[in-house]
Amino acid sequence: MSAPSPTPPGAVPGGTPGSGTIADAAAPDPTTAAGAAAAAPAGSGPVNRLDSLTGLRFFGALAVVLLHTIANRSLNDPIVSIPGLSRVAELGYLGVTFFFMLSGFVLTWNARARDTKRAFYRRRFARIYPLHLATALAALAATLATGGLVTAGTTIACLLLVQTWVNDPSVYFGLNGVSWSLSCEMFFYLVFPFVVPSLLRWGRRGRAVFAGSVGAAMLLVAVLVLTIPGWLPVGRYIWISPLFNIGLFFIGMTLALVVKDARLHVPGGLPTATLAVAVALMLITVLSPNGPLSRPMATVIVAPAIALLLVAAATRDASGRRSWLGSRPMVSLGEWSFALYLTHPLVRGAFLLAGAENVGGVRGILLEIGFVLTAIAVSGLAFILYERPLEKWLRPRSRPKPAPTSAAVATA
Repeated sequence: MSAPSPTPPGAVPGGTPGSGTIADAAAPDPTTAAGAAAAAPAGSGPVNRLDSLTGLRFFGALAVVLLHTIANRSLNDPIVSIPGLSRVAELGYLGVTFFFMLSGFVLTWNARARDTKRAFYRRRFARIYPLHLATALAALAATLATGGLVTAGTTIACLLLVQTWVNDPSVYFGLNGVSWSLSCEMFFYLVFPFVVPSLLRWGRRGRAVFAGSVGAAMLLVAVLVLTIPGWLPVGRYIWISPLFNIGLFFIGMTLALVVKDARLHVPGGLPTATLAVAVALMLITVLSPNGPLSRPMATVIVAPAIALLLVAAATRDASGRRSWLGSRPMVSLGEWSFALYLTHPLVRGAFLLAGAENVGGVRGILLEIGFVLTAIAVSGLAFILYERPLEKWLRPRSRPKPAPTSAAVATA
């Protein structure tokens, strides 16, 4: 995952093969609600931003925080034990599923006309690498200071964000363990400029076939993990693998174009989509009474509900209707979500060193609240003092001229 940051407007790229340019795309249809939003000039009002998606990022990051702090069947050394929240916390890894889909959605919505691949890659590097480097080195220092061992190979793989290409938990969870998802994102970014032009050329029917094929392939993999003897352990790496997760990114890309075309509407809007997510999570819980469900299968189950949530939030904002998710406090928390995701393992380590482990009862509840508030405070400071200034400094000085036919949105 990577945190949101406001970006200037730009059209969805088309592209000329071999030109190195993410070229001009077809303009959105101004006769539709989403098209009118996309066609609005920058700064013209609330329809220029999809702030609700930024607000949703906080809950994705919070889900991962709960997974890593509250006792559950996937955590060996919890900070607190709150039985009523154990099964909820256990599903926190699906926050990463949300981030992968959101990343594809937002990058496609916010892609720029006449952009170059080089400029795109540089912006993405500026977006995620400075904070990744700082937290990875901090995790390395903490590991060595507490007597732990990290191999040179693991260190290099994690610093270069290629660790998820190695089927070894000590590698892909090396240093700052949550950075495995950034390794996937780096692969997505590499592929992105080459895929968007094809999605545009295919049109709506072609995009539907593409998204359906991707979803079917992911479902097939998830079924194979459950049915082939000996594949359950393999399922853990499949869930980590960029080759599996890029399907989520592709679906997010397709959804962005669908919303721009105003071809998809969620009856009941955000409440209905939120209910769909809750039902999907309940289904996963019911299907895993004796142990956590295979993560690829859980991902396939929850992905359609997350798709509804993204569409409902985006169409609401694109039509100019505000939601509480787009309020200033929620947008700020969303902007801090990348830092929250990357720094909370360091905060967790500090709490464990201080003796906060498996604390139950009222003390456990208060400790969890204190942990979350501390982690949010640390993430806010990291964003304001380090992440945002470094990103601005590293971004290309000369920016592609924005097209007049697109809306701004917080970048994934």
